[in-house]
Amino acid sequence: ARMAHEIALGDVPGGPEMTVETAWRDAPARAPERSVPFWGLMMFTFVLFVAPQNFLPGLGGLMPAKLAMGVAIAAYLMRDRKFPVTPTVQWGIAFIVCAIVSIPLGFWPGGSVAVFFDLLGKSLVVFLLIASVVDTPRRLKVLLGSMMAWGTFAAVYAVIQYRSGELDPTGQRIAGFNSPLATNPNDLALTLNILLGLGLGLLPAVRPGRNRMLLLGALAVLVAGVVATFSRGGFITLGVVGIVWAVQAARTRGLRALGAVLFDALVLGLAAPAQYVDGLTTIFDSEADATG
Repeated sequence: ARMAHEIALGDVPGGPEMTVETAWRDAPARAPERSVPFWGLMMFTFVLFVAPQNFLPGLGGLMPAKLAMGVAIAAYLMRDRKFPVTPTVQWGIAFIVCAIVSIPLGFWPGGSVAVFFDLLGKSLVVFLLIASVVDTPRRLKVLLGSMMAWGTFAAVYAVIQYRSGELDPTGQRIAGFNSPLATNPNDLALTLNILLGLGLGLLPAVRPGRNRMLLLGALAVLVAGVVATFSRGGFITLGVVGIVWAVQAARTRGLRALGAVLFDALVLGLAAPAQYVDGLTTIFDSEADATG
């Protein structure tokens, strides 16, 4: 994410005269190398976002996520590499150290240990693998592009759920997407918002043409998916992402860019269901929330 952000801001080698496009194109050539760790990571992200084992139960016994990550880690370690010691990695490790130090101070240390090994520790492994194998502009674009594709699939699924009336037991909202990252509508909205931010960061690095149109279409579908969740937290996050994007666009392309931002906001306001707007009002009046 940091690499995409820096590329989007133009913080690339060669000074201000080098554009994002030339930075991608003129990146130094690398000697051919085995890509098993990278494609293992790609398979892991696919399983994490899409969870194909939930659609094809026979895959569950293979534990595809653990299998893909295990292959990626083993292939990486077999090459006797070292983890990159970048500022981002240093901050990540410092965060983990703080988590470990805080465990004895918690109300339930045993539960903290369980959460650390079940969630935070696994996240650290994935983080370090990304920092180690996503080491070229092409790999970064492939990783982010694939994540946008998986997020678009989940967003389309959410819209279909809403249009078909496939709602949760309360009858008020969709059930979510059956994957580890989106088991309920709030988590789905959060995931789609994160992908939306990554997609906006990737946008300046994609040249005009088919791929750029596909990315813009994916961004629109992600927004539609956030709306379909009826998540109030998702709406607030969407608003924050939109504001930050508008400020950045105004800084880089001038006030003319705000016209596109205002147009997008207008389209969202006109296209959103009336029930969605009514649900957002409960942010300020909790007693009006039908689900309590």
